[in-house]
Amino acid sequence: MRRRVLTGLLTMRFVSSMSTRRSRFRSWPITEAVSLEPMLKDMGLKVAACDIDGTSGSGAPALSDALVSVGPAGRGGTGSFVSGRGLIVTNHHVALDVVRRASTADRDLLARGFAAKGLAEEIPDADYEVWITRSCVDVSAELEASRAEPDPLKRANLVRDARQDVARRAEAALGAKGGASKRCEVQEMWPDRTYVLFTYERLRDVRLVYAPPQ
Repeated sequence: MRRRVLTGLLTMRFVSSMSTRRSRFRSWPITEAVSLEPMLKDMGLKVAACDIDGTSGSGAPALSDALVSVGPAGRGGTGSFVSGRGLIVTNHHVALDVVRRASTADRDLLARGFAAKGLAEEIPDADYEVWITRSCVDVSAELEASRAEPDPLKRANLVRDARQDVARRAEAALGAKGGASKRCEVQEMWPDRTYVLFTYERLRDVRLVYAPPQ
């Protein structure tokens, strides 16, 4: 199934509100939604927290299922599915390189903009991918030995190697089950404290649908 990127129509922003008076106004990983539900309800949340975080592996639909990472090798910026046919919206700068590559001397899409009138007019880009987060698992315990190293430089190198090893083993296990389109990586959630293994579904057929004129 092709994934189509629509740029410039929607600005997505993750807001982190810092306050010295009220510690609850801060950034939290989406995986903490359920544990934070009482506080979120108090702040006005109208949906169940389990309907927000879809990374638990339960398979139940959740709002986070619509969020994706867009760019070269899935890196670049965030986007969001807005249709059942794979249409994705993202910020203009995230897809800027696609627009540049699709432009020519006679057709400057950056200046004139672009709008595909049908599937046949969508512009594919071989470098861009879309990554969908499928699961998150806390693997902090697997890095405890590396984190115990007292020397800061050695500890940083050991933790880096351990993170890569955990991700490689997870990908190998998925590959043995036919999950060749999956990618794994370990991210540091809280500095030198909490590490989470993320599993992504990797989508390679990404096409430009719309870009606004400058």
